[in-house]
Amino acid sequence: MKRLSRLVVSCVVLSGLAACGCVDEPVYALPSPDGTLKAELRHCGCSLTTYRRTQVTVLESSRKAECMASTGVAGFDAPLDHTPLTLQWLSGDTLHASYPGYPDFPQTQYSAGDPARPTVKLVFGDATPAP
Repeated sequence: MKRLSRLVVSCVVLSGLAACGCVDEPVYALPSPDGTLKAELRHCGCSLTTYRRTQVTVLESSRKAECMASTGVAGFDAPLDHTPLTLQWLSGDTLHASYPGYPDFPQTQYSAGDPARPTVKLVFGDATPAP
């Protein structure tokens, strides 16, 4: 009986640790019209240390994005449920993002500010503008 209780406790502890794991899951990438940049959407976060969210990173097409890393030239965070999120390149350096029904979109936004890297303009709104 003692062995069984140890086994049960071990399973509970191990499953609890697995549930607190971090997520860095690519969902999709949207290349810019000229192919030099891409907007990469991924799910990020750790259940115990940070909230889980959708992260959009704009970066050179040859680079790889990672959650919570400053590899991009621009980016923003959105809620984890990315289903209503729409991304559309308006030009080679302007990305439009729409998240209908979410009043505080985007949650955070950044720009690299490195003059040696491309500059990208992020435009946010409820409706996707016509090309």
